[in-house]
Amino acid sequence: MAIIDIHIDYISEIAELPSQIAKYKRQLKYVVRFYISLIIFVFLLIVVQGVLTEIVHNENLKDYIYADSNVKDANELMNQMERLQNIMISLTYVFLGGLGLYTTILAHDNVNRLKTLIKNKFLIPIKDNEEINVREAVRNLCNKMLIEYKIVMLWRSKSLSKYPSVEEVDGNINLILPIGFLIDFKKDNNKGNAILAHELGHVLQHDTDLYLIADTNYSILRKYFVPLIFLNVLMQIILFFYLASKSVPISALIVIALLIIIGIVVYVILTDGFKRIRELRHSSEMYADTAALIFTNYNDILSCLHCLVEIHSANNNTHPYVEDRIENIEKIGKNYEIV
Repeated sequence: MAIIDIHIDYISEIAELPSQIAKYKRQLKYVVRFYISLIIFVFLLIVVQGVLTEIVHNENLKDYIYADSNVKDANELMNQMERLQNIMISLTYVFLGGLGLYTTILAHDNVNRLKTLIKNKFLIPIKDNEEINVREAVRNLCNKMLIEYKIVMLWRSKSLSKYPSVEEVDGNINLILPIGFLIDFKKDNNKGNAILAHELGHVLQHDTDLYLIADTNYSILRKYFVPLIFLNVLMQIILFFYLASKSVPISALIVIALLIIIGIVVYVILTDGFKRIRELRHSSEMYADTAALIFTNYNDILSCLHCLVEIHSANNNTHPYVEDRIENIEKIGKNYEIV
């Protein structure tokens, strides 16, 4: 009876997942637009700095600067500003170039990941007469979870990992089974079933591509966008105080101040978005653990998680810490009195 109660609550809790994921998938498309916007932002930044340099070249401003007792040499000020501008331009385009190249490679790899692995024969289809026990376990779980078994394709991976993965591509459910997992499955079917139930739980939750979203956001936003924006804001702040000390007209300082504010706003939006996607991804893993508990056995999924602790602690950007996952399962067990 307790399992039925858990199942009812589980279905209720995952009901909103597909719409939330769809929202973040749309946001992921906006990454490209962010990239283009950032290029425009930097271009405008460079234009503004060029205008400021021209202002300093202006003879009237030279006279104004010469009149300032704090500035002895207007030419030196010009040279300093030009050097600062050139440094900013160089650093900006190095970041933008690296970001563009990395984004292109990452997007290509993500879109064609499964096809590339198959083409390179890193993934080999498991035939109907191979790995009979695993195939039967998958079929039984699909029947329990009301997943259409005929669209499930089993692939043998050359990886020695003990944990499979699942991807939905072109309407098929691709269950990727590493050699390490297949070996362990023969030793302990119960643990293997729990692991398979976890992966199929992602199918049940319609969140198999959430890992891609979380990983892409971390790889692009966290590693490139955020540092680039932070660097630009920092350099603008330095430029602001530097020019303020040289008695530059207030209008120029206002423009730089606005650019600083824009950069800070974009920085906050991106970091907050990354945090929300990571939290959603963590929730999806917890839900998949719950699915394994419902469709297999409490002790089996707990045993799998304890084994995972012995191997490594999960990447916190795409997976919750294993200790938190264990605590979640134990909490469910106590709340529903199944232990």
